[in-house]
Amino acid sequence: MPRRPREDNPGTWHHVMNRGLAHRPIFESVKDMRFFLSRLAHAVRRGELEVHAWCLMHTHFHLLVFSPAGKLDVALRRIQHEHSRRFNWRRGRDGPLYHSRFTSRLVDTYAYRCVLISYIDWNPVDAKIVVAPSLYEHGSAFWYSRPEGPCWMTRTWVEREVCDRRHVPVFDAADYPGTFGPRLTPATKRLIELRLSHPTSLRDPIDDLLALAPPEVSAWLVERARLADGVHLSLPITDTGDTLDCLRRERATEPTWLVRPTRKASAAWDLLEAGLLRDLCGATVNEIAHLTSRSASTVCEQHQRHRIAMEMDPQYAARAGLLAKRLMSDIFRTDAISGQQSVAAPGGSRP
Repeated sequence: MPRRPREDNPGTWHHVMNRGLAHRPIFESVKDMRFFLSRLAHAVRRGELEVHAWCLMHTHFHLLVFSPAGKLDVALRRIQHEHSRRFNWRRGRDGPLYHSRFTSRLVDTYAYRCVLISYIDWNPVDAKIVVAPSLYEHGSAFWYSRPEGPCWMTRTWVEREVCDRRHVPVFDAADYPGTFGPRLTPATKRLIELRLSHPTSLRDPIDDLLALAPPEVSAWLVERARLADGVHLSLPITDTGDTLDCLRRERATEPTWLVRPTRKASAAWDLLEAGLLRDLCGATVNEIAHLTSRSASTVCEQHQRHRIAMEMDPQYAARAGLLAKRLMSDIFRTDAISGQQSVAAPGGSRP
């Protein structure tokens, strides 16, 4: 099967990740990490990358980078190749070190970029190596919690975010943990990991949706349902577990709610489960069938009825939009980043 073309246009942000073959360590010592970072620094000096957030773990790494010249692939292939050669030479081994070519996912929305930084920062805490991101020396959180960091690390965007959210004119390292430091919910972590493995490369609508009122989210869901065909996956926007929990809580308030998208009345909550899991979470028909203990054919029929109900029943559509808005706001913590989306446009170190 041919490889999927990598999206790497000049002026784009990316979440980059790779891990060791068979989950083996790719960094066995501090010297290994320092050599990898030295190669990263060379790529920065060549103008191939800007590194805004990073974390090196024993078996994998995460980077949030900006690609000013569209040379992400060139830079990472060289970094991994040089690191692998040195790693093997020092240990008298041969063969591949990495699981595969690196994984990169376009980060073209402001809200998602913000939660990615927290996700990257908390990797060593989740692995129970340290108790706080600022204590892990092999990640950017350690340096953002101090006045200065490596000269190759681009700090301008993150520092400006801290200043904007704290309403202060000058960056204070003590403000970083309180701005990007809060731990992500398990649902948000699962969503990021799902997006990292997602096979499609679609435009991310998160910023647009967070700026919309619930009726406008309903209109977006109508269009999304029209496009869904049971095969193509949409980019996940919410987590399946959180979505199901939310719908179950709502179902308890009105368990007998019925809709009539056709002559036959249907349980509205069953249709919403099929519709939101498909169109909001990007779940496949088989995944929804497993999550809801239904057959795949039943899920297909329910999604079709959901699409009709979204177009024909204003009450149903309004409730779907309200629930979708609530789920997105909870995941992307719009209370923490409110007011910033409108001024955050992609491009370099600027918003």
